[in-house]
Amino acid sequence: CLRAMRSWHWDVTEITGEESLAERQAAISNADVLAGEHGGAFYHLVWLPSHASVVELHGTRKYSVIWTLAQSLGYPYYRIQREPGSDADIDGLGRVLSLARPA
Repeated sequence: CLRAMRSWHWDVTEITGEESLAERQAAISNADVLAGEHGGAFYHLVWLPSHASVVELHGTRKYSVIWTLAQSLGYPYYRIQREPGSDADIDGLGRVLSLARPA
């Protein structure tokens, strides 16, 4: 997914968990879209600017706690179904990201 986003000329910052909390907060507070696989790193969405969107690659459940948190904070939420260990639908990702990205 990161490679595809970069090929679409998105300014991508990868959060690996090796960054300090301050570095993560700075990166996320400047993001237009927080996108990634379902996991605890999505709790960082509390630092997103008010115009941002959330895109979660998730397995079989339609709604997750991340959806609930994003909705309660007023962020548009998009989900791409992806089974763990499988490749993401890159075309679907592109369509969702085009919706999620602010104009």
